[in-house]
Amino acid sequence: MLTGRVLTVWEPDGLQMQIVEPFTFTDAAGRVWPVPAGFVTDGASIPRALWSIVGSPFTGAYRVAGVLHDSAYSQLGVTKNDADNMLREAAMDSGCEWWLAESIYAGVRVGGLGPYSESQREAANIKGST
Repeated sequence: MLTGRVLTVWEPDGLQMQIVEPFTFTDAAGRVWPVPAGFVTDGASIPRALWSIVGSPFTGAYRVAGVLHDSAYSQLGVTKNDADNMLREAAMDSGCEWWLAESIYAGVRVGGLGPYSESQREAANIKGST
């Protein structure tokens, strides 16, 4: 269940958005997934070749799930498996058709290791510098 509204502004690069107000998603197990104000996202990581089939990063019922997933990857200690499972659940909760939620989930399971590892390194560096 989504709590709060997803309010964003475009970043100057025109490719990313910044979250203006914090919001959360609570999954079926009761785990709360926060997205803080100021978080910058590039939306759902969908290869450009598939945009005509499933949509682009900031369109469709999965767009909020993509932002939640980006935020989850950037939270130090969140496992890739937990974040990916939350993505699928959040997509379904947002009204995504099951086949699309499963396709997006399969995509991040296969192609998400690099972005996950990079986000966790960045989170560790930020935490280590504070």
